[in-house]
Amino acid sequence: MKIKASYIGLLAAACVFFSAPQDLQAFELSDGSYETDQDGGTGTLKVFQGQAVLRIKGKECSGEVAGELKPLSDGQLTFSQNLDGNHCALVLRDSTQGLIKIMPQQNCSKFNGPTCSFFGVVKKHTFVQH
Repeated sequence: MKIKASYIGLLAAACVFFSAPQDLQAFELSDGSYETDQDGGTGTLKVFQGQAVLRIKGKECSGEVAGELKPLSDGQLTFSQNLDGNHCALVLRDSTQGLIKIMPQQNCSKFNGPTCSFFGVVKKHTFVQH
């Protein structure tokens, strides 16, 4: 029995499609308040109804970024804010150690001052908001 080349090509294409990884799913971040450790200070990440607010405070600095929490195609989450012509975007990345890393993606120093930054990790979930 002979198998035509077009059927083999179709079968090969189907195998590649079904075995290729699909878009990663964004990790879950429940509504509530989370303690954070930042570069130069500590903070609180609040998540509620699709919005996120990160407030940080250090010895000589403080800052805040608030915005809509959006999933990225690589499974990370992001939120951002514009303020007086300055844009600050933060990415929340789930690490292999089970920590959520906070990574600024653009120059956010206008939002937090020169002695601390939004780089940090989420330490623990402190309470759930309703």
